[in-house]
Amino acid sequence: MHLELHPQAARLLAQIDDLRQRIGDLLEEQAHLRAHAIPILTAIYEKEIGAHEYALLAVRVEAGGLKFRVESLMRIINRGGRVEAGDLERIDAEVRELQAVWQREMADKARQVDAAQDFLKEVKYLSPDQELQIKKLYRALCFLLHPDMHGDPVLLETYWDHAQAAYAAGDLNALEALWDAARDGRSERVDERSSLDALAEERDRLEHLALEHARRIAERRKNPPLCLERELRDPAWIAAKQEELRSACAAMQARCDELRALCGQLMAQGAVQVH
Repeated sequence: MHLELHPQAARLLAQIDDLRQRIGDLLEEQAHLRAHAIPILTAIYEKEIGAHEYALLAVRVEAGGLKFRVESLMRIINRGGRVEAGDLERIDAEVRELQAVWQREMADKARQVDAAQDFLKEVKYLSPDQELQIKKLYRALCFLLHPDMHGDPVLLETYWDHAQAAYAAGDLNALEALWDAARDGRSERVDERSSLDALAEERDRLEHLALEHARRIAERRKNPPLCLERELRDPAWIAAKQEELRSACAAMQARCDELRALCGQLMAQGAVQVH
């Protein structure tokens, strides 16, 4: 015997289905940001901008060492003392100690730049059709596995990590295989025999989750590199940023020259005594 759904139940089921689709989209977007957009944008930034930041950092390290020398020499001279060879040895040792910290920062930056260049060489770009199919399969797996969709915990433990790895790798064949293996594990739909209160509760739960996932995405997009996504896709912006950093580097190099000359003047003023 065919039983017709209560009109309110039909509306709630339609809302639930729409919200599930929305959450699936949001889960896929988060996975895309995490596995593709953020790594690629970070690599683009380091390759195009980070290399110039490294050059500026190197000159700043040099300037910092020279500034420390100038300040140390001035303290000796202002006390009415003479700059001795031992003073220079002490200053050199302190500069080396300071620069050891800065050089670790430089080494970290150099590794980031090198890793970015290597990463971009290995990026696998998919056709629009492949991207669409991967998104579709990932959303389908979310419906089956994700806790927000009341996913089966056994299926979640068995397949979820593999699904993340396949999505991150852009491996369409692996996602298809995972979908084939997992799709018979449970029904996607809410039981239509549920009470109106239960359906309303499920609708409200999904509404809350959709808002929460959207909030997480919005917060993530406020921070680098996602907040610079448009700029990092713009060659003119990149060129302008590179020129800005080159100018800053040149200015800092000029400052180094000034500090180096001042060091020479101070040592002459302090009548360096070498024994």
